[in-house]
Amino acid sequence: MIFRTYSKKDLKEVTQLFYDTIHTINIRDYSQEQVNVWAPEKFDLEKWDDRMSNSYSVLAFNVEKLAGFATLVAHSLVDFFYIHKDFQGRGVGRMLYELLEKEALELGTEILTTEASITAKPFFERMGFEVEEKQSKLVKGVELNNFRMKKIISS
Repeated sequence: MIFRTYSKKDLKEVTQLFYDTIHTINIRDYSQEQVNVWAPEKFDLEKWDDRMSNSYSVLAFNVEKLAGFATLVAHSLVDFFYIHKDFQGRGVGRMLYELLEKEALELGTEILTTEASITAKPFFERMGFEVEEKQSKLVKGVELNNFRMKKIISS
């Protein structure tokens, strides 16, 4: 596995992985209507590039194929965290998470937070996060549930 930070040339592959993961993995826990508003067919690529460029964004590649990506926003929020369907359960998520946590520690962060999907909640619990609150958000009139979680990382 090769890890590197995001660059604009990765944008199409990142958004495709995001779309595919939600429509093939998260569909287990969410309805078709929910995944359609969460990951629509068309993306605002400029907004995505801005979001990826203005966070600590790490990508994992297996040879030339994007296996996953994760972002750390404002030194403490684990924002995007998506693993390709073919690489689920193979340690890619753990390796990406460890890179985010290492970066956060180097920046002096003491607490990491995330808003984990129903699907991602068990992974984050294995990484040491605890649920603070179950949340319900409206996205384009469709209710999506997730979990606000946190982890103390300072020693």
